[in-house]
Amino acid sequence: MSEIIFDSIDREMLRVLSRAKLPATPCKVARTITIHPATAKVRIKKMSKMGLLKFKKRGNRMLVRADKAAIKKRMKK
Repeated sequence: MSEIIFDSIDREMLRVLSRAKLPATPCKVARTITIHPATAKVRIKKMSKMGLLKFKKRGNRMLVRADKAAIKKRMKK
């Protein structure tokens, strides 16, 4: 498996979502770490394809939360 390199924005998003008690919207995540909501949405989709985040659509809203088990497993490698 090739090594995946996360930049500071990806790491900050994972940190914020790992500590959140409830699922968050990309807009909420973007506001928290001061990035554009579209950037947050693209990165959330990327990390969900890697299995680090889980998201579900509720109407026209996307709710996202960290998959803590997958993050720990990925960090051990």
